[in-house]
Amino acid sequence: MAEFLGKPRVKKEDMTQYFQKFPKYCQYFEDSPKVRVHIIIPTEYVEKFRKAVIKKYGTFSAGNSNKALQEVALKWIDENG
Repeated sequence: MAEFLGKPRVKKEDMTQYFQKFPKYCQYFEDSPKVRVHIIIPTEYVEKFRKAVIKKYGTFSAGNSNKALQEVALKWIDENG
């Protein structure tokens, strides 16, 4: 969508009123140009990671795992950037 609108980044305000009625789609197009990072966690840390995610977010899911990893990455960037 951002490419279609001729903008490098698209915001919810850039989308039509009709499109804004679908928040999941809006979020998808807001997130689509963002950088994604793929990490490999050593086997011995998987269970610790799972328990930490459950402790903080209540359940272990792809979304909660993503939140946890994003939190760690942003903190690391702030400290080292």
